[in-house]
Amino acid sequence: MFRQFSILFIFLFLSITTFAQFQDDFSDGDFIQNPQWFGDTANFIVNSNNQLQLNATVAGATQLYVEAPTADSTVWEFYFKMDFSPSSGNQLKIYLVSDNLDFSSNLNGYFLQIGESGTNDALEFYRQDGNLKTLLFRGTDAALGGDSAIANIRIIRDNNDYWSILTDYSGGNNLILEGSITDGTHQFGQFFGIHCQYTSTRIDKFFFDDFSISPLYFDTEAPELSNIIVHNSNELSLIFNENIDIITASDITNYTANNGIGNPDQAIIDANDNRKVRLIFNTNFQNGITNELKIENVEDESGNAINLETAIFEYIEVETATIYDIIINEILADPLPSIGLPIVEFIEIYNRTNKNFSLGNYTFLDNRDTILFPNELLQAGEYAILCDLDNIDLFSNFGKVIGLENFPSLTNGGELLQIRNENNELIDAVEYNDNWYGTDKDNGGWTLERVFMNQPCLLGSENWAASENLLGGTPATENSIVQFENDENEPVLVEAFPDSINRIQLVFNEQLDKNTAENITNYSINNNVNIATASLEFPNNNTVLLELSTDLVESTIYTITIQNTLNDCVGNGFSLTENEIQTAIPSEILPNDLLINEVLFNPQTGGSDFVEIYNHSDKVLNLNDLNIGSANDGLVDDLEPIEVKRLIFPSEYIVLTENELDVKSRYEIENLNNFIETNLPSYPDDVGAVVLVANGEVIDRFDYFADFHFDLIDDVNGVSLERINFDAPTNDKNNWNSAASTVGYATPTYENSQFRSQIENSNSDKFWLEKTTFSPNNDGFEDALIINYELETGDYVATVQVFDSEGRLINKLFTNQLLATKGIIKWEGLTNENSKARIGIYLIHIQLFKPDGSVSEERKTCVLAGDF
Repeated sequence: MFRQFSILFIFLFLSITTFAQFQDDFSDGDFIQNPQWFGDTANFIVNSNNQLQLNATVAGATQLYVEAPTADSTVWEFYFKMDFSPSSGNQLKIYLVSDNLDFSSNLNGYFLQIGESGTNDALEFYRQDGNLKTLLFRGTDAALGGDSAIANIRIIRDNNDYWSILTDYSGGNNLILEGSITDGTHQFGQFFGIHCQYTSTRIDKFFFDDFSISPLYFDTEAPELSNIIVHNSNELSLIFNENIDIITASDITNYTANNGIGNPDQAIIDANDNRKVRLIFNTNFQNGITNELKIENVEDESGNAINLETAIFEYIEVETATIYDIIINEILADPLPSIGLPIVEFIEIYNRTNKNFSLGNYTFLDNRDTILFPNELLQAGEYAILCDLDNIDLFSNFGKVIGLENFPSLTNGGELLQIRNENNELIDAVEYNDNWYGTDKDNGGWTLERVFMNQPCLLGSENWAASENLLGGTPATENSIVQFENDENEPVLVEAFPDSINRIQLVFNEQLDKNTAENITNYSINNNVNIATASLEFPNNNTVLLELSTDLVESTIYTITIQNTLNDCVGNGFSLTENEIQTAIPSEILPNDLLINEVLFNPQTGGSDFVEIYNHSDKVLNLNDLNIGSANDGLVDDLEPIEVKRLIFPSEYIVLTENELDVKSRYEIENLNNFIETNLPSYPDDVGAVVLVANGEVIDRFDYFADFHFDLIDDVNGVSLERINFDAPTNDKNNWNSAASTVGYATPTYENSQFRSQIENSNSDKFWLEKTTFSPNNDGFEDALIINYELETGDYVATVQVFDSEGRLINKLFTNQLLATKGIIKWEGLTNENSKARIGIYLIHIQLFKPDGSVSEERKTCVLAGDF
C-alpha cells in the first residue's frame, strides 16, 4: 500500500543578546554628528517629531549613508514611512551592506526595495553583484501598497548566512517573522544608507527613525529546536536554530520519546546542514497519537548545551484514496437568491472511511477545468468545503475549508463533477441535474445534498435532493436529509437498447463494478447471439455496451440474461429472479401505433404535467423517433423531440414528464422505470392539444377541454384525464374521464382506472351497453354508463336522451351529432343542469337518422346505483 505522511511543525523564536554598534533616533535634532551621516545632506532635515525627513526642492534621487562595517552576524533595525502609495518612480532603497558609498554605482552588497508598478507593492530583498541585482525574497503582496507605506523592520543575519526578515506594517513593535533565506555571497560590508527616488510631488514625503545596527550575538545561548518533521511511522527530523555539535547530537541517549517509544536507534547529522538531525526509532509511532520528545545535552559548536527541551509531534498515517473513499456530498451551483449561505458556489466532500488522505496532487474536475488540490489533510470521517481561494473566509465559521485556485463556475442546470487521486484514478463522479431538487428550490439558494451516505452506487434523484436546512444547506456538517442505511440492494437492469444490429446498450439503475461489468460471461442472449466485448461507460458507470459477433434481426424479440456474478459498485450481486430483459430492433412508428392514454395538464401547485402513451401495436418501437407537441388554431406546433433512446413494447405504458421525481412523489407508481424525463410543450389548464408526431406524420392527437373532467369534482388540479377505450377515437370527448379518486386521481405507468375494453355486441343492435348498472362516484368502478356503438358507415346522425322511470327528460347527451363508425357514448349520471341524478331506473332513448333519410330508434334500460 502506498502511504504518505503528514508533517507537524513547531516554531520557536530565537533568543539573542544584542550589543549596539550604530544607533540614531534623531532625538538630538541632528543627523550631522553623533553619529554623522554623509551624502546629500542638504536634501534632509530632522523634523519636529525628531524624525529624519526628505526635504528636497526638485524631483530626482538622493542618498544618505554612514560608515558601518559589518561582519557576517548582524541585526539591522529601522522605521520608515512613505506618505504616499509607492511606485517605480517614487521608490525607496535601504542598503544594509555595501562595499561602495555611492549606491547608484557598481557595488557588492544587499538592499531592501519598496516601490513598483501597480498596487501589489511588497518588501523586496535583493543581492547586488556589481550591476546585477538578484531578488532573494519578496514579502506579502500589497502590504506596502496603500495610501501610505509604513513599516518597522528587523533583519537578522547569523553566522551561517541565514537571514530572517521581521516586519510590523503598522510601524509598531509587534514584529512578525515574514520570511527567511540563506545567502552568503557577500560576507562583509562598509556602508549602510538610504536611497530615495521621487517626483516633484513627493519631495518631502519620506520619513525615517530608530536606526540600529548591532552584532547579532556573542554565542552564550544553547541551541533551540525550530522545527520537527515526521517522515513516517518511525523516523523524524529535528531542525535547530544553529549548527550543532556532531558528537553530542549523534548520542541517541540525548533523545527520549514517551508512549513506550524510548530512545532512537540512530541519530544522524545531515551532511549538508549541521542544524538538522534525523532520528530513527525501532518502535513505531501510533497513528493519530500525540507524542512528547525530550532533548537534553545537545550542544552547539560553541559548547552551549541544551539542559532540557520538549517537543510535541504526531504521526498520522496517510493512504491513497480509492473509488468512493471520498464522495461529493453537497453542491451549491446557484447561490442566488441566498437563503442564508454565503453567495458563492461550493461543493462539499466527505471522507467516508477510517483512513486519512493527503490531497496534494489530487484533482477536482468539471466539464471545462482540471484544478489541483493543495496539500491538505482530509482525515477519517471529515467533511470539507471546496471553494475558490478568495472565498475561504466566507466559510471559515462552518468548518474545514479547502480553497482551490480558480474554482470553476458551476452550471446551474447541471454538469459532470469529478474527484481523482494523484494517480488520476476516479474517486467519485456526480453528473448533477437541477431536476433533482424536485421542488421550487431549483430557483437558487438551496444546495443539493446526497441522501444515502453509504450507498454510492445510487444515481440521480434516487440519491440526491434539496437541502431541508433553514440556511439552505449544510456545508462541512452532516446533511439535513442524510440516511445511513448500507447498500444491500441488488442492481436492476432497466433498459436494453440496440444501437445497431450488432451492439446493445444495457442501462442499469445504479453504478456497477467495472471488472464484473466488463466480463462477457455475465451476459447471454437467446437465439444463438454471441457477445464479443462488454464495456462500462463513464461517468455514471451504469451503462454497458455489448458488442455482438452475431447480427440482430428486425421483428425478433431477444431475451438478455444477466448472471448473479455481475455486481454493483459495492459488490451486491444480480438477482436470479429478475435477471432477464427483452430487446429488439425497433420498427417504424405508424399512425395509431402509439396512443395518448392519460394527460395531466392541470397539476397541483408546483407540480409537473405528464403525458402517458401506450403501445397499441404488436411492434417494438423506439421512442427516440417520436416528437411530442401541442396545437394552436388547429396547427401542430412547439414540437419537442424525445431525446432518450428507449424501446416501448406492445401493451406497455410510458410516462413523459419534465420532472419524474415530482410525479413519483404525488402518485402511486407501478412501474418505476417507465418514465422518460423530457421537455414538454406548454399545456394550458383550460384548453389545449397533445400531439404525437413521428417521421413528420401525426401519430395521435387529443384536443382536450377542462370540462372533460367529471363535473362534480370540486378541484380538478392534480387530476388526470384518462382514456376509456383503446379502440374508440382519441379525439372523442366520451372516450375520456377523470381518473378515479380511489387511485389518487392518476395512474401513471399502468392501466387507467377508467379503462373499459370493447364489449362484443351479443345481438344485432347498433347500440349496446357495457354494463346496465353504474355508480358515478368517481371511485374507478363503473363510474359512467358506457354505450357502445358500431355502424356500417360513418355518416349517421344521432340524438341520445335520458329519461327517468316516470318519462321525464333528464339529460340530452347528443343532439343531431354525427357519429363515427365505431365508438362510445358516456353518461356520468348528471342532469342537464349538471346536478346529480337520483338513484333509480333510467331509459336511454337513441334516435338514429340514416343516410337515406329514414329514422330508427333503440331503447336501453340502465340502473343508476349507489349512494350518489
